[in-house]
Amino acid sequence: MTSALLLVIAVGATQSHGIDISGMDRSVVVKSPADLYNFANGSWFDRTAIPPAKANVGTFEEIQEHNFAILRTIVEEAASRKLRLGSSPIALVGALYRMAMDVKSIEARGGKPLAPELARIDAVSDRSSLVREIAHLDSLGVPVGFAVRVRPDPFNATRMLLTLSQGGFILPDRQLYVDNDDRSKALRGQYWTTMAKLMSLAKVSDPAAQADASLRVERILAKAANSQTVLQNAQANNHVMTLAELGVLTPSVDWSGFLTELGAEKPDSVNLCQPRFLQAFSQALTTIPIVQWRSYLIASVLYAWSPYLSNDFVKSQRSLTNDITGATEMEPRWKRAIDTIDSVAGDALGQLYVEKAFSPEARDQALRLVENIKSALRNRIQELDWLAPQTSRWAISKLWAMTFKVGYPSVWQDYSGMQLKRDSYLANVVRIQNFDWKRQLAKLGKPVDRSEWEVTASTVGAIYNPVWNEIVVPAGILQPGLFNAEADSASNYGAIGAIVGHEMTHGFDDLGSQYDAFGNLKNWWTPEDKEHFLDASSHIRVQYDAYRSPEDLPVSGALTMREDVADIGGLNLAYLAFHKLLGGASPPIRDGLTGDQRFFVAYAQIYRSHYRPDIASVMIHSNPHAPDPVRVQGALTDQPAFYKAFGLAVPKNLPQIW
Repeated sequence: MTSALLLVIAVGATQSHGIDISGMDRSVVVKSPADLYNFANGSWFDRTAIPPAKANVGTFEEIQEHNFAILRTIVEEAASRKLRLGSSPIALVGALYRMAMDVKSIEARGGKPLAPELARIDAVSDRSSLVREIAHLDSLGVPVGFAVRVRPDPFNATRMLLTLSQGGFILPDRQLYVDNDDRSKALRGQYWTTMAKLMSLAKVSDPAAQADASLRVERILAKAANSQTVLQNAQANNHVMTLAELGVLTPSVDWSGFLTELGAEKPDSVNLCQPRFLQAFSQALTTIPIVQWRSYLIASVLYAWSPYLSNDFVKSQRSLTNDITGATEMEPRWKRAIDTIDSVAGDALGQLYVEKAFSPEARDQALRLVENIKSALRNRIQELDWLAPQTSRWAISKLWAMTFKVGYPSVWQDYSGMQLKRDSYLANVVRIQNFDWKRQLAKLGKPVDRSEWEVTASTVGAIYNPVWNEIVVPAGILQPGLFNAEADSASNYGAIGAIVGHEMTHGFDDLGSQYDAFGNLKNWWTPEDKEHFLDASSHIRVQYDAYRSPEDLPVSGALTMREDVADIGGLNLAYLAFHKLLGGASPPIRDGLTGDQRFFVAYAQIYRSHYRPDIASVMIHSNPHAPDPVRVQGALTDQPAFYKAFGLAVPKNLPQIW
């Protein structure tokens, strides 16, 4: 059975029942949280295989396929109209899709669109010209050396600052550069092979030596980068300072030349997120020969831009991605084209998407669900006997100030002034990225525009942003499989409700709790309350340290604790909101399941998944989320209502946070 047909079956079942009845295995007797995962998903596991082009498959991936089908109709219709090159959503989307699908022109050009940038890199001759080239590449969407963004000041969230942080790596986690286990060494070898091949295709001299030099530069920088666990400490990763102070810390960096090339006026202050990393970068400018830096810049450009070149570049670049994920094929060109359009012109595509995929009625119902979960959290905060009145008041004020962005932006991005040309697909992708960078730069020193979205409307995901104190739930995730306006409340609250609750809990976890109602890094806890919170969190860490992934790899509770707390708290909030909605009534038994049982089955089906071992071995060290079966088992373990729903004894002394 094809994956496409499986998707139709899964989504069809979800549309009829709210939960996927056909994916369940009724032969499983639920005696524990682990049993519920198999009870809810056993048949789905048996019938579902990972498509060759994917690293994993699960509910989120199935919804993404559902969205791809809608988006394909949109982009093909836009392209067929052959409107003049313009900045209206349909003209922009249509032009980009036509360019992406014009295989004949792309193949004829080969690697020629790279020539201007490779010539610029070849002209780099000293530290100053190197720093200027790094700034230039940043402005084109290629982060090298470190990452540059325009973000709110973490200590004064009313203004926008230039933010400098560690980055510029091709492999997905810094540990892969520094660890000497077999997997890390193998991926470094595959990095080298990929870069040597791309450089050969680009007709760069001595590709093998240049690939070796690029890897050497990345490894030096990676050794100074913070680990995933350290990156979770907000105080340790935000340091606002003047430009003069930045210059003292990084004396080898020509910041004046960097800012000029970047197109930014000299700011009063910057946020240096990881000082040790930027200091190491500054030192590396004096110790690494310029010729090796050029190799690194070439590798970064080739890896970033190969997807928009001829197929030999695409296949070579994709080989490293497949080595990391274990996928054996590429996604079809039309999907890759849609991903690109969503990445560089997401608001243009998003406007067209919501017209077809997200009705006003669905948005109204989703808003009511969000409001109900917010009310449940307010009640929960007021009921916690360990919170001092002072801390409770601050928590309530933060919750009331929290912004909820549901479905799509109230104001779409304006692309007027952005001009496409009839040259190459790559050139136009880079042109749009540079247009967006200039738009970002224009915010420097300005008040924060809290109406903006950081994800696109078609995104299958949700986020909490502590600096904006906002939750974003795009239309892309508010689709059958997680949310259905026609489904019963048990399935909606158990699925998308738990996800919304998860994000809401992030506002009060070990990171979110460091930010006040306005998004400033500011302590609002009494010392006693903070100690209680950290102690309760430590019990969660110990709980998850005892779990293992489906590949029998140990889970790191220190790495996943923040997301674990959000899983536990979010599920609890969704359950409380579900029962408040019921108003004391008992929902009818459907498909042999009580309302509470359907709620928990819906939750377990969020995280049904298969992962390839290759990507699983990377994620266990770098993903702050626990493996999917562990997310279900761990969250259910700490829910008294789960045990009651399935007639089980409730364990004593379950951890209590939110």
